[in-house]
Amino acid sequence: MTTSRAETWTTPGDAHPVSAVLAQLDTLVAEGLATSLLGLDEAAAAEALQAVTAVEARLVALRSRITAQAEAVGVGTESGTRDAGAWLAHTSRLSVREARRRSRFAASLGRWHGVAGALADGHVNAEQAEVVMRALDRLPGDLDEGLVRRAERHLLDEAQDFGPRELRVLGDRLLHVVAPEIAEAHDAKLLSDQERAAWERADLWLADDGQGSTYGRFRIPSAQGAALRKALHALAAPGQKLHGDEPAVREPGASQPYRFRMGQAFCELLDRIPADALPDAGGASATVVVTMTLEQLLDRDGGAAATLDTGERLSASDARRTACEAGLVPAVLGGHGQVLDLGRQRRLFSKAQRLVLQRRDRGCTADGCDAPAGFCHAHHDRPWSRGGPTDLGNGRLLCGHHHRRIHDPAYDSEVVAGNQVRFHRRT
Repeated sequence: MTTSRAETWTTPGDAHPVSAVLAQLDTLVAEGLATSLLGLDEAAAAEALQAVTAVEARLVALRSRITAQAEAVGVGTESGTRDAGAWLAHTSRLSVREARRRSRFAASLGRWHGVAGALADGHVNAEQAEVVMRALDRLPGDLDEGLVRRAERHLLDEAQDFGPRELRVLGDRLLHVVAPEIAEAHDAKLLSDQERAAWERADLWLADDGQGSTYGRFRIPSAQGAALRKALHALAAPGQKLHGDEPAVREPGASQPYRFRMGQAFCELLDRIPADALPDAGGASATVVVTMTLEQLLDRDGGAAATLDTGERLSASDARRTACEAGLVPAVLGGHGQVLDLGRQRRLFSKAQRLVLQRRDRGCTADGCDAPAGFCHAHHDRPWSRGGPTDLGNGRLLCGHHHRRIHDPAYDSEVVAGNQVRFHRRT
């Protein structure tokens, strides 16, 4: 005979009454699981489904009360765990994230008694309760207590007709219902705070997989996200021809996921950014330099790889294609692998010359400095004022710090192996 969980549940005589209730509940649930559902027709199944959903909500309310009490009495202290949430994650094999979420939910129910009561009565489910409490938490901290309770009752009334998604929308307009006279000013401040926080949290991370692809993740403010989404949708729309498209473009719902089409649209968007629309970095625009031999440039059937100034490699055919796009410049090598001089006879290095210097030097040429090329200045080894030409043979990249140092009379400098500049303080 199989032993049920209810038969293994022990309740000592001096146990708290809630332990006896939970033991009885465990027995009833075990009996329900053992009951055959054969003959449960559509109407009965619908009724049972609604009933079990209500019971589930009441169980969440009970669990939250116990969770709050466990936090209060320091469950987990004896075993040395950080708090009751960490103890629960370890002993119940929950994820720490879920255990923390339960702790936060219980704490919120402790603040919003109306929501707690509705959940305990089975009038709202846990998902609805969470949405309602988040909306209430966003109300101004100095709002009159009567208006706060009115707001709580309003959302709980709406929860009888609407699910979490609709309640989220209603929650965003909650202050307009209970205090319209201050709602506009509050919304304006809230939006301003959100936009500033979103800008400060904006981040982007990229990595190369070593197999021809770059992957990453990003977080940007909603306004820029909407602009990016609209641009990608325009490029990914059926009928738009992207580089490398097959004759028949798959639409959303087809066998190829539409996100692949969006990924190709993102590549197309980057290819279409004009170089003159971007700010300069180290005196040269944010331009990718494709390095290839003259033979590769002229031989349309050539298959040898070309190299970007950032170090990545790509096929010669793709290099020829991208070299035609705005923002990509071919740095063509001569027969001995030397870059053809793109400079002009003038005092300041041209943008073309700076691009070649960035490709050649890769960064600051001061010995031991790792400043990237985009942070560097173009420097004349032999000063132009003393007859030094503005050409690549007389130029090098130096970061701002070392460019100032090379002109500092307190230091001497010399070019050592690897075209590196080494400094010595004069004595």
